[in-house]
Amino acid sequence: SQVAPDLILVSGELDPNVFDFIRDIRHNKIGTNPFVVIMTVVEADQLESVKRAMQAGTDDIIIKPVKEEQLLQRLKRVTVNRAAFVVTSDYLGPDRRAKNRPSAIRGINVLNTMLEKASGRDVDVANIRDAVDGSMTEVLQARLDSHGLRLGFLVNIVLEAYQNNAVTEDTQPKLLALADSLRDAARTAERLVEPELAILCGSPVKDVERIAEHY
Repeated sequence: SQVAPDLILVSGELDPNVFDFIRDIRHNKIGTNPFVVIMTVVEADQLESVKRAMQAGTDDIIIKPVKEEQLLQRLKRVTVNRAAFVVTSDYLGPDRRAKNRPSAIRGINVLNTMLEKASGRDVDVANIRDAVDGSMTEVLQARLDSHGLRLGFLVNIVLEAYQNNAVTEDTQPKLLALADSLRDAARTAERLVEPELAILCGSPVKDVERIAEHY
């Protein structure tokens, strides 16, 4: 069997799709460990690349030019002092919120094979699989919580527009976002083996999309 990497180092200039690659790893669409340490190297003048790397869920961003000693120091810092992960409806990655910022989104201490191996602990394929499964259960539960917050926010906006007779062209994207959130919440509930919740979230999707078509 293939051994999952403990570290992935990518360049923001390597390929236009490199940020999608990072996001797909985080969302468990590529590979077997969505919590692998990922470091992204970008050019000094590529602010858009910095923003996209952060949104994709990279652990650290290093600005070129970079020396070997600096790279090792940053790797050590990320490995030993790795930030807890946070989950929203469309993000999974290190928590970059200000420390004093109140939030209902909780942090999750995810698998860190770099630290496990650096500490001399035995990390085999079975251990990694069990740890990933445990962390993913937490991630999916947190994602459901996030969807609950987002659904409440979107529903309030849409209802307020109807109650105030202020339905405009901005209402359609809100309705489509509501449908997307319901759809993903249903998929998440299915993965958590919550069939009743999956049906509850999935059943209104088509009705919401039909309403959106009127605008």
